Amino acid sequence: MLSQERFAEAVRLEEAGQKERALEIWREIAETNPTRNAFLRIGDVCKDLGLIDEAEAAFKRALEIDPRSTLALKCLGILTINRGEYEAAVGYLKRAREIEEDASGLSLLGVACRNFGRAVEAEEAHRRAIYLDPKWDEAYFNLGVVFRDERPAEAEALFRTALELHPDFASAHRELGFVLAKSGQREEGESHLRKAIELEPNDPWARIYLGSHLWTGDIDAAVAEFRTAAELKPKWAIPLWSLGRIYASESRDLGLAQSYFEQALILDPEDEEARKGLDRVLKKRGNAD
Repeated sequence: MLSQERFAEAVRLEEAGQKERALEIWREIAETNPTRNAFLRIGDVCKDLGLIDEAEAAFKRALEIDPRSTLALKCLGILTINRGEYEAAVGYLKRAREIEEDASGLSLLGVACRNFGRAVEAEEAHRRAIYLDPKWDEAYFNLGVVFRDERPAEAEALFRTALELHPDFASAHRELGFVLAKSGQREEGESHLRKAIELEPNDPWARIYLGSHLWTGDIDAAVAEFRTAAELKPKWAIPLWSLGRIYASESRDLGLAQSYFEQALILDPEDEEARKGLDRVLKKRGNAD
């Protein structure tokens, strides 16, 4: 079969959801005709299939062929953000910006900068994204996340704008709910948190936020949310030390609280909240040393 026909066959398989078969063809095409587009296709399919190392290698190969491929740079930026390699992500996404500015790339750059501790650069990138595309909901959302802790009123307005543009934006409901609940607007805050979970039941952060919100009024419901978060993300320390804090409060079950804090520290030995919680529980149990 001619390369052009094989290309069309791979596209058809992708569109039909048969990505493993499509990947086999993309690999064949890349061997005989190693073009930028072939490697971009391989990277995209591998990313969807969870083959992250192969995806990264393919995007890097595409970049070697075409150093001005903004798509390859942005895809590498996404992969490094997801791995927590924020300095590398900033590097890729700044290179993409130098070649071509667009709202999606700027939003990604803003996310990388915020996580790398560069809040001022993050704000500038998100504001530039909004300037280029005033209807880009992710830019409003991500700028709201930058402001969430220090400038909650501005964050609230940005999350509301994101929801005006995209009413089913689950993460925006989650973050708006968090800000509202924290500022005392508990009823509306809970409503947005529950909407976030309705839209995205597998979001562990929405469960953590809702559990924290429910803690003061319904401890059993809060425990249920934290346990669900732990089931959704078993290698995450936050749900475990959240459960530890609940069971430590008012000395409800110090043995169980200690167990949760210890489990959290096994997952993340550097987690300060888990360490502080365990310290408090040990002192309450007369184990001051």
